[in-house]
Amino acid sequence: MSTSQNSIAPLSQALILMDAHLERTLRLAPSGDHPAFALSNGQPVVARLVQHLVRQGIGDICIVTHHLPGLVAHYFGDGAAFGARVTYLYEERPLGTGGGIAHAAGFWGGKHTLVVPGTLVTDAPIQEMAAAHRASGAEVTVAVVDADPATRRRRPRCTIDADGWVATYFPNPERVDRDDDTNGLVDAGAYLISPLVPSTLLADTVLDWSRDAVPDLVDKRLVFGWLTTTLVSLGSTPPALPSPTLRNAAL
Repeated sequence: MSTSQNSIAPLSQALILMDAHLERTLRLAPSGDHPAFALSNGQPVVARLVQHLVRQGIGDICIVTHHLPGLVAHYFGDGAAFGARVTYLYEERPLGTGGGIAHAAGFWGGKHTLVVPGTLVTDAPIQEMAAAHRASGAEVTVAVVDADPATRRRRPRCTIDADGWVATYFPNPERVDRDDDTNGLVDAGAYLISPLVPSTLLADTVLDWSRDAVPDLVDKRLVFGWLTTTLVSLGSTPPALPSPTLRNAAL
């Protein structure tokens, strides 16, 4: 599997998975509200995300949604008010993170695409991640952070080799030896994905991206790790953030 890296210079489009984990979404908002519309610095989390993407030159945005699709579409409309072009894909049933990526395969259009959850809050330099992705020639680049012990217990763990490629990947952190503190790297949940990858995923199938797709891609040496200190974990509603920071609920 290989694809031209010229198509991501500069990165111009993003896929937002509003329901990255629908069960968690409903648990965080039992009242029926959507966690992505929780207020952060006086704005909905997902609004801040879209604004930052636009500031980073990412103006073509597709939102995949199942829970409260009318709310999402009413808020963003066609995206013009945000300086973006926003389109929507509705899932008749929640397909999971990998299933959502497969469902949106037509959005790639030959371009490398940023994939993030709707609960992401960031002022991190996403175009720097894109530059690292382009330089590596990878099919997938994952944002990786050296996390605190609590975060390690709930996020996919990984290691990176001397050339920056993800060497090992553990989608179930609870299966990793909790006494092993020699490596604290975790998958931070933001990805740059080539246009060839979504078509390899089963369509209309419930898939978990980190469990059902990433390990196989790692085994084929197709995943690059963008190691950064600007990434930390987010449990639910984000507080005000210093700059630059990226916080999220992992895919």
